[in-house]
Amino acid sequence: MEIPVNEVMAHVMNPAAFQFWSGWGTVEDEKGVHDLTPKTEAEWKYVEDGAATVVLATNVLMLPGYARAPEAEWNRYAQDVAKIAMQGKLAAEKQDGAALGKIGEQLDVACDACHEKFPSPSQP
Repeated sequence: MEIPVNEVMAHVMNPAAFQFWSGWGTVEDEKGVHDLTPKTEAEWKYVEDGAATVVLATNVLMLPGYARAPEAEWNRYAQDVAKIAMQGKLAAEKQDGAALGKIGEQLDVACDACHEKFPSPSQP
């Protein structure tokens, strides 16, 4: 059985990336500015799980039937995203909040670069 690439992005890659990104940065509300760095073991695990899922999703996107032409270029972008996500997973394992911010930005740039070269198919 296969799930179309647009659904892999919508149901796996995007939620996983946002799960990882939830662990860095700040948010401002009526009570002030709040640091999003994980503070509990469960929060660190949540961020780590997101990064791990991004790594696994990129592996799926490189499988025959998912890779888009030119496949070598598609796979290079996927490998770049996987490499950065793996760094994010390791940073979360070490509970390194400073690294999460740097890696989160790198992941955002890598995802944007891929989407610029390979525009997203329509969402399901």
